[in-house]
Amino acid sequence: MEVPHVSSSRFGITVRDNTGTHPVILLPCNESLRILPKSGMMQIYQALVACENLSRRTPLVRGESRRIYGDANSGGTPFANCVGVLASRRGGVLERKMCFNDLPDNDWNVLMKMTRRAECALESFADTSVLHQLTAAKQVVPFKTMSAPHSNECVKYFGALAFGRNVFLRCHTDEDFTMSVAQIYLKGSNQYHIHDKVVAFFCFPTRGVAIPMRPGDFLLFDTSLPHCVSSRCHNCDDIMIISFYLKSMVVGMNDNNIPLTQDQASLVNLHDEIALN
Repeated sequence: MEVPHVSSSRFGITVRDNTGTHPVILLPCNESLRILPKSGMMQIYQALVACENLSRRTPLVRGESRRIYGDANSGGTPFANCVGVLASRRGGVLERKMCFNDLPDNDWNVLMKMTRRAECALESFADTSVLHQLTAAKQVVPFKTMSAPHSNECVKYFGALAFGRNVFLRCHTDEDFTMSVAQIYLKGSNQYHIHDKVVAFFCFPTRGVAIPMRPGDFLLFDTSLPHCVSSRCHNCDDIMIISFYLKSMVVGMNDNNIPLTQDQASLVNLHDEIALN
């Protein structure tokens, strides 16, 4: 696969499809650093470790197509999980897994700020059609987004975040409603810089491209493209891989017994008319 080279921190990487849209966007390093806090990156890493410790009681089952791997030096059994809104197997949508109600408020504040920064990256660099789709959906469907316990505040777009420490994934696709945002955090670094080393690659095999990822880089991508994360570039690194996402089932509210509103019914009729014609 091709590994694009970025000659300046003022430039990012984009992959363009036949329709002119950009399903893969790596923000310029300058922009990623502008969105991130100037320091305190270890607070983010530690908040994710706190989530990991709580969620080890209920490990995430991703299915065979999303099997999680770790190399011989990854320090234990490969493990990943998600925090935030999820579709219930019994129908409907859950605010979060019960185990995360025990997460301290300070760690929840860190996670919420992280997610809002990812949304800032999405708003700043995603194609206009992506933002129009999200805005239109929010106008007609009261879908849930990520929120902290004991708080009325919620983020704007994303329902949840998935994370894993020192893991790499089998190539797969996801059924997400909008573009996801991926980042990697490096243990031991409280500040990220322009000249930080590449720690892993985010790969899109069908496009023949592997995106080099430095700590803190924001990568926007269409999850319907087959994608995977490489193993670590350096065995001495301890990295946390994270993605912010919004599941289509969450937007659809995962319950066919909910009656349609008048606006929703009108849109269904409009869709049927277009399909017939």
